[in-house]
Amino acid sequence: AGVNTSQIQCVPDPTGTALIVVDADGENSIVVCPGANYDLNPTLVRIDPHGAVLCQLELLPGTIETVLALTDGFVAINASPITQLTPDLRRRAQLLIVNETEFAGLTDLATVPLTARTLGERGAILYQYGEPIAEAAVAAAEVTNTVGAGDAFAAALTLGLLRGDPPDQALHRACAVGAAAVGDPRSQPALEPLDRYPGH
Repeated sequence: AGVNTSQIQCVPDPTGTALIVVDADGENSIVVCPGANYDLNPTLVRIDPHGAVLCQLELLPGTIETVLALTDGFVAINASPITQLTPDLRRRAQLLIVNETEFAGLTDLATVPLTARTLGERGAILYQYGEPIAEAAVAAAEVTNTVGAGDAFAAALTLGLLRGDPPDQALHRACAVGAAAVGDPRSQPALEPLDRYPGH
């Protein structure tokens, strides 16, 4: 898929594991055992000082903060698994991506430039400083496994916004990517290039 793997770090601890239960409707519940995720050495990470970062919260907050300090670029945080964001992470986040449960635990959304709230099969809402600016929903042809949908949505939305797509178009395309992901039984679904998904 053309992913650069040059910065993979090897550590003695076991690889992080997500224990995932998927019900008959394709919905999931996940318990994460962080393992090596907590051993990432942020001082070895090399990124473009103006590059964008998309991250989630399966790493230690201090690790994420150290990496974000390396760039002044766009920062998107998928606030999963749910936890309280540190003041630094909240300050740096230009886009927060949360599901309904995570959204309910957030406060002071009026201070966040963009927040995407995913609603499962009902699509998503994009907020700007706490005010809704776009809504979208794309029906999945088939729901087999929802595990990879959130990650697919987060990547698609971040890429769309970074390249300057209008917010409503970026959100709709991200929903289309998420809808495609749930039809794939794998937790790392095979997806098409972004522009192959409809933006409206």
